[in-house]
Parts: sequence; C-alpha cells; structure tokens
Amino acid sequence: MKKLLTATLIFGLFITQAQTIWIADNNPSAPTGTNIFPTIQEAIDAAAAGDTIYIQPSPTTYTGGTTIVQLHFRGIGFNLDKDIPYTSNVTRINLYGAPDGSTNSSGSSISGLGLTNLYLGRNAGGDQSYTLTGVNIYNNSINTLSYQSAVPIDDLLIAYNYINNASFNVSVDNSIFRNNVFDGTIQFFNTTTLTTIISNNIINGAIYKNSLDDFLVIQNNNFIGNGTSSVAFSSIMRDANIINNIFYGSTPSVAAAGTTISTNFQNNTFNNNITFSTGDNTLPPTGGGVDNNGNGGSENVNPQFTTATLSTVWQEADDYTTGAAAVTNGGSDGTDIGIFGGPYPFPTTNLQLTTSPIPTIQSLNISTIINPGQPLQVDVSAQSN
Repeated sequence: MKKLLTATLIFGLFITQAQTIWIADNNPSAPTGTNIFPTIQEAIDAAAAGDTIYIQPSPTTYTGGTTIVQLHFRGIGFNLDKDIPYTSNVTRINLYGAPDGSTNSSGSSISGLGLTNLYLGRNAGGDQSYTLTGVNIYNNSINTLSYQSAVPIDDLLIAYNYINNASFNVSVDNSIFRNNVFDGTIQFFNTTTLTTIISNNIINGAIYKNSLDDFLVIQNNNFIGNGTSSVAFSSIMRDANIINNIFYGSTPSVAAAGTTISTNFQNNTFNNNITFSTGDNTLPPTGGGVDNNGNGGSENVNPQFTTATLSTVWQEADDYTTGAAAVTNGGSDGTDIGIFGGPYPFPTTNLQLTTSPIPTIQSLNISTIINPGQPLQVDVSAQSN
C-alpha cells in the first residue's frame, strides 16, 4: 500500500524512455494536462507508434476511436476493490491501416476494457493490402469482435476475455484463442487459409467454419448447452481436428439431433471427447455429415461438474471442476479432458475478469471543512495489483 499526493503520480510511474503514456478521461472533474484528453480519439491522434493510452474509469461510456499505428489500450479492468468502482467502457475501437498503406496497427494490444465493438483490419479509407499481425487482446468484456473488410490476420492472441460474438474473414493464421468465455458464435467466413487453435475455452455458443483443406484445432474446450436445441457447430463445420473437449448439453454436430448428412459437416476428426445430455451423444456423430472420423471418445458420460447446469447463457457462478474418472487424465496428451487439461489449463473454476495490473486508487479522502488560510488535507491510497 502506498500513500500518494496526486493521482497523476500513478501515471508517471509508467512513463519510460521507450513510450509515452496518454490519458483519455471524460469525467466531469478530469484533470488537465498536455497528456490528458477528453476523448480516446484525441489521445490516439496525439500518440506515436508504440505509445500507451490509459482509458480512465468513468460513469460515461467513451465513443472510442481508430488507430492506424501500433498502440496499447489499457482500462482499469473488472472486479475492482476501490471506492466508486467505475469501469472503462468504450463503444468501439478500430485497429486499422493507413489509407496510403504506409502504416497499420499491427502489434497493438487491448486490455481491461468493456467494449461494445472491436474491429480488426480495415484500411481507414483506401484499398491497400496488408496483414494485421501480432495483436494481443486479453482481460476484456467484448460484445462483438469482428472484421470490417477482408484483411488477413496473423499471430493473433485472444485470452482471458468474455466475448459474445466473434467473426473473421479471409485468413487467420498462427493464432490462438484460449481461456475465454464465448457466449455466442465464433465464425470463420471464406477463410483462404486458417491455421488457428481454439483451446481451453468455455463455449456457450457454437463455432462456424466453411473452408476446406486448412487447419483448425478445437481442443480442451467445455461446450455448454441446454441439452435440447444447442449445437457445438453452427451451420457449417469442415476440416477441424476436435480433441479432448467436453460436450455438455451441446450436440457435437451442426444439428441438435446430429442427423444431418449434409456436406456442411464433413472431414472432421473427433478424438478423446466426452458427451453428456446432448441431442445426440454419439462420437463421431453417426449420420452427422460426411467423412467425419476418429476414435470419438466417451459417450454420455457425466463429467460431474461441481455446480454447472445445462444452459445457453454463461453462468459466472458455475464451477467446472470435474469428478469423473473418464475426465481425469483422459485426454490424448495424458492430461484432463476439458478446460483443466491440454496446453493452456484454466487457472480457476470459471472465467474471472480481473483488475488491470497497474496501481489503482482505492480511496480518496478530502477534509470537508476548510477555513481560509488552512492547509487542504488529502489522503490517497493506492494498491499495486
């Protein structure tokens, strides 16, 4: 615990020679200064490539902004242990490229924000071609994560987020989606190349992929559904390697009863999965498409979650700790099936969005009665997370 005289000292701790810290603060009582702006876009316009923008917690949602260079956006995060626990909510952030193709927002990162929309990979006016690379998105609550036009994506990391819907176009290469909650669909449209791993996520929605002859690994996820109409794959799923997942109330097919024979569900390999209480527990789904194969796994085996229930909406209180022998060390790699095994084991029983790892003011106390000529006593407490 540290005693600080002013809030601005907190931000000064993070200014280095390599980058500049800019602050977006739309609070009515926001301080003024050369690095402080009332909008995110004004902070973006002042920043240079590699800089960081702190988005202050506020009762008012920020409009958002567009960057065409590498920037790092930081919000206060979630589950705050402080006075007046506002979060940093933003309508929209766009990671785009310059109209003349000279720069783009590759290498950017976003953390600790409540985002209505996050858009990846459009040219900000113009048709120049580039690949958006090395973007990290972690510890956010995002309603829609999407593309604005057909820009290839490479080396994308999406981790520890709550995401309602996500969709991508053209190509998504060398990318990892891990330790998230997806409450809606993950869609890959018209992907000319796809080398992506979806691992160790809680998925209350479905995955869509319409391309053939590429590479998608779906492993160690918990697919959670309502046991009747829920499906793990939305409309089309082709050429996926589906390993060590738990399908709990969510049918491992594009049809709730698993009876489609359409080529929309083909060439998928199912190994070491578990089904329970789905519309069709068979692995691989019998009559569930064309040329789906693999050793399947364990059919209609209760994973014995501690508190999880069948539902189409993510339940933050659910505890996905399992007690079933088939789950423990039952994966093809010798670790557990589901989110606690595989390459990125879930660290807790469920997703926990956290406070950002920057010092946070916990309390601010100012004397209420000040006589003329008397000093103003201010006590500020901050905690380094």
